[in-house]
Amino acid sequence: MRIILDENLWPESAVALNAFEARYDLSFVHINDIAPGAQDEDIPEICRNQGAAALVSANVRDFGARRVIFEALLEAGVSVIVPRPSKRATLTPEVQLSMLIRHIQRLSSALHTAQGQILLKVTEGGVTEASLEQLIREVR
Repeated sequence: MRIILDENLWPESAVALNAFEARYDLSFVHINDIAPGAQDEDIPEICRNQGAAALVSANVRDFGARRVIFEALLEAGVSVIVPRPSKRATLTPEVQLSMLIRHIQRLSSALHTAQGQILLKVTEGGVTEASLEQLIREVR
């Protein structure tokens, strides 16, 4: 199952996460490796053309703009994974990678058993399925 990391995630995360490819049937690629300089509005089509099951997107600060993209991804049948560190943590490459690796088994299970596309929120404590509306309320 292919997962694309967006431009706000550390590119080398894909290499580290792919160490678990055989174990969890997940393959990670960074957007810069397949479509350098891609614009946000192109992301859903790129994901669809790449056969991606999901996009990991760390940019929720400008959620108004991201909401349109998330909706387009979900409508295109692409799930969305959103890392959300605690308010006291910054989403450094180390935090990004630790959150994703810590919960890779749960992410794999959720994606493999989903009936269609889903939006997953990843925190230090776990993985939960969320709606766009829930994410919007948290960001405000």
